[in-house]
Amino acid sequence: MYSTSVELGGLSLRPDQIGIIMGAWGACNAVFQVTCFPKLMAKFWTQEALYSLLHCTSVHLFGIPILNTLARWHGNTHALVWITICCQMSFYTLVFMGYGKLSTLIFFHFSFNERSSKVAHNYS
Repeated sequence: MYSTSVELGGLSLRPDQIGIIMGAWGACNAVFQVTCFPKLMAKFWTQEALYSLLHCTSVHLFGIPILNTLARWHGNTHALVWITICCQMSFYTLVFMGYGKLSTLIFFHFSFNERSSKVAHNYS
């Protein structure tokens, strides 16, 4: 999407620009997941929080045509395009948080059921 030409629905970004975007997002995502994810999951440990985090996927995907429209109007180097990319990546970080929450729910569901707890405690 980022490297595709503007006429075909992309942003016409160079590979070095895409690398900067992905590298910065990866670093911010890692720091956010390590520092904020445990605190937020301890506070909002509900199924509704999981659904709302996974619904951020739709906001992330709706950002693609918005970015293309902004690139058509202002050019791909305009500040509004880069702000929208940052917003899109922020929602993508929330999607990854939803995946983390989903994996913890699956882990707790399958590791603490009655059968596995009996097997884990029978050492003799």
